[in-house]
Amino acid sequence: MLLILLLTLTLTSCAMPGQLSPTPTLPPTRTPTLQPSPTPAPTETLPPPTLTPTLPGATLTPTARPVEEMAGVRLLTAGFLKGFRYFFTLQAEQEINGKYAAQVDGREYTCVVYPVYPNRLYCSGPLTRVDGEVRMQVFTQDSSQVIYEGTLYIPLVIPP
Repeated sequence: MLLILLLTLTLTSCAMPGQLSPTPTLPPTRTPTLQPSPTPAPTETLPPPTLTPTLPGATLTPTARPVEEMAGVRLLTAGFLKGFRYFFTLQAEQEINGKYAAQVDGREYTCVVYPVYPNRLYCSGPLTRVDGEVRMQVFTQDSSQVIYEGTLYIPLVIPP
């Protein structure tokens, strides 16, 4: 009995419905077309922007007052040492003679010239700050005459 009921429902649901009346449609209307407005031609072409990466490192802005024996002095390298210490190396065009010391933000640095590199002055001392500029002065030990000064940027890097 159940089978007959299901079969009847299935067949009646598949039967064609009675006559359907079509839904009236409106005739197509003409839609307005948009006209582009003229724009002024560019008078100047700018180059595309470019990215210039800036890597952290020692930057020296010298206010050079070198004496004759220290002409052509430049910052060769700088970096961190163990125990929260910092160093920098100056290189001269000629051999460096005499004894020198340095101050970085008012803190004493010791400087030496190694026989292997007679035109380089190696200075080291306590790390005064990071992620900022420090003022450095290099001077003779005997006369305290400043032979080189400038600012040095110490990047924010965790020292070893």
